[in-house]
Amino acid sequence: MRILLLRTWLTNIGNGFIDKGAKALLEQAAPDSTIIEVSGYPNISAERKAKGEIGNISNVLGVPQIRNGSPDIQDRMVNIADFVDADVAVLPGCILYEFALDAYHDLLKRLNRRNIPIIFLGAGGGNYEVGTQRYVRKVIDSLHSPAIITRDQTAYDCYSSEFEHSFSGIDCAFYISDWYEPPTSTNNFVISAFDRAEETNFTTELPVIRPHHNPFMKPHEGAVKNLIWGQKNQEYFESENIFMSDTLEDYLFLYANTDVTYSDRIHSCVPTLAYGNKAMFDFKTPRAKLFDQILEEDITEGPVRLPEQVLQDKKEKQINQVKDILREVVG
Repeated sequence: MRILLLRTWLTNIGNGFIDKGAKALLEQAAPDSTIIEVSGYPNISAERKAKGEIGNISNVLGVPQIRNGSPDIQDRMVNIADFVDADVAVLPGCILYEFALDAYHDLLKRLNRRNIPIIFLGAGGGNYEVGTQRYVRKVIDSLHSPAIITRDQTAYDCYSSEFEHSFSGIDCAFYISDWYEPPTSTNNFVISAFDRAEETNFTTELPVIRPHHNPFMKPHEGAVKNLIWGQKNQEYFESENIFMSDTLEDYLFLYANTDVTYSDRIHSCVPTLAYGNKAMFDFKTPRAKLFDQILEEDITEGPVRLPEQVLQDKKEKQINQVKDILREVVG
């Protein structure tokens, strides 16, 4: 079986944890398969350039988007997925809303025309507003996708009826510890990873490391949008013990060895929990619903740890769900 794994984009390093977690999941569900990874970065780059400078600013401000870019760039941008054959395509992560589906929709339609079924894996949305749900259902209907495994119950309640096969599961990044086992640190430390909100007040006698999760430049987003975030970034670079890297493994080393992670980044907390350490999430977003799938304690109230057996049971159940879906969809 040839599985086309449609990755997203590493402009947010946490997306890489989802993508590689999805790969680890698929390797366990279909050990004899060939997994072909392709990036969605060409698509998001074309989409951002198509929306133009004003469109990208409106996205930051949360107002209806205005397009003033060059829409023909989407037709001129190549994606490797168009050049490889596969029995099935898998799209993981937080893709059930306009930001992600606008970028990926044209490619998904081309795969659909080639009779390559598309499975949504560990899927969730950036929001679940009525307009967003209407948009997502329209895209799903156009793709005739056979299956979805969601990462939160709200996504399942909203969209499961659109698929022949549907399950309420967990986020793919919980499998990241199956993809990579970091070495043990020689030093103890705490992580404070706040890219958007103010740092949580906490006390510790350990050194505090502050990783940033947008280590790559975004040439497709334009100078004005980068300027909007300039002050926040300047404050970050004035902090102590700052860190950014171009590899997932470096970040995973930190999360596998931290005493506690405090963060406004979901995918700082998820790998921390996956490696058996404590995490606290401090930000209001519908994306945080994924924690309800796997934690009994409220991760926003204080540091929590995910029991190893609970995680293992959830992961095994989802592996079996993927096995069943692949058997039904591909044979």
